[in-house]
Amino acid sequence: MTNINVTLVPEMVTVIIGTREQNPVDLDPLQSVVQTLDLADYSYVVGEHICRIERKSESDLLACVGRERERFDCEVERLRWLRNAGHRGRVNVVGT
Repeated sequence: MTNINVTLVPEMVTVIIGTREQNPVDLDPLQSVVQTLDLADYSYVVGEHICRIERKSESDLLACVGRERERFDCEVERLRWLRNAGHRGRVNVVGT
């Protein structure tokens, strides 16, 4: 994998906030739009890089590694389409 150094400015990035996100994060100064996302809570595209962010509350995150692990594993499996589609990107889980 080749590392590419790119300088980004806020005007270059538009973040997509999923319609199911109940309490969106303030992303100022980034531009954002609300759209339906089949996967994750947030997404952004920069060039050929796609990033999906699954935001979890602390209690939900703990449930995902505990009693609801099977559901979380299914969510992660669905997110693997990035790699299978030939995209480069990262999947992040953020506890809030």
